[in-house]
Amino acid sequence: MTDAVTILAAGASGGEGGPFPVWAFAAAFPLFFAGMWVATCFLIARLGGWSALAAAYAAAGPFEGRLWRFRSGALRRLSGYNGCLTVGAGKRGLYLAVMLLFRAGHPPLFVPWSDITVTTETDRLFFLKYSFVQFRFAHVPDVPLRLPEKLAREIAGALGMVPPGAPPPGGAGG
Repeated sequence: MTDAVTILAAGASGGEGGPFPVWAFAAAFPLFFAGMWVATCFLIARLGGWSALAAAYAAAGPFEGRLWRFRSGALRRLSGYNGCLTVGAGKRGLYLAVMLLFRAGHPPLFVPWSDITVTTETDRLFFLKYSFVQFRFAHVPDVPLRLPEKLAREIAGALGMVPPGAPPPGGAGG
């Protein structure tokens, strides 16, 4: 029994001969951390719906249009992409990409405008009421994208469109 305790103690203190020397832990931890990081990114993509969107709307090439970087959005209320989204809007469609650090399992997306339905909605968080714009996609209708209303207005303005929920140019009724 004493020999087993001695061997374990030597390994825990960094001595040679123990089953888990400190140098092995120090070498293995970065690999373990990176593996868990990648696995977590893939899990978020799967649960939130990004992988389903990618199956239908993977971006085929470079995006042409205006980009908004470090923006926030959500998919299926399960996946919050806070400050790590790049949202793009061009004549042909909507572009979405995740910051490189979180890109595992999240290939860039491009959705043509003809496949998008947009609604403005409100929600409550305790006593706070906030508005957001929800994008639904024709080929993956069960994965809505929620963007802050302010960003949706910037996108619409950049494209020369009327933002969702806004009165048409010239006011309502004249």
